[in-house]
Order: sequence, then C-alpha cells, then structure tokens
Amino acid sequence: MAVSDEQLRTFLKKARDYPEYDVVLTPEMGLACSTLERVRDEMQTTLGCKKGSSRCVESATAQ
Repeated sequence: MAVSDEQLRTFLKKARDYPEYDVVLTPEMGLACSTLERVRDEMQTTLGCKKGSSRCVESATAQ
C-alpha cells in the first residue's frame, strides 16, 4: 500500500504515543533504493531508531 511522506510521518508520530509499539519495515522486491532510504530516514528521525531502540526493525524482503 503506497502512502505519502506526510501520511507516513503522521502514522509514525501516532505510533510513538502508544506505550507499546513495534514498527516493522518490510520492503517489497523492486522498491527503489532511494524510496527505502527515505522511509528509513523518516523512521529514524520520528521514532529515534538510531538511539538503539529495539522498537524499530527491518524484516527480510516480502515475498
């Protein structure tokens, strides 16, 4: 499901407000690397993933 950058940012900000949340990024085959990097960057910025949070994980590519 495609979402805009603003929709992603809104979703991540809402997820941050829950006492327990897990955000899993599962990229699709053929996804442009630039798009994946933009999503990773947004997750890191909004959720603070670079701070060692175990709440931010990336799974293997979807099949």
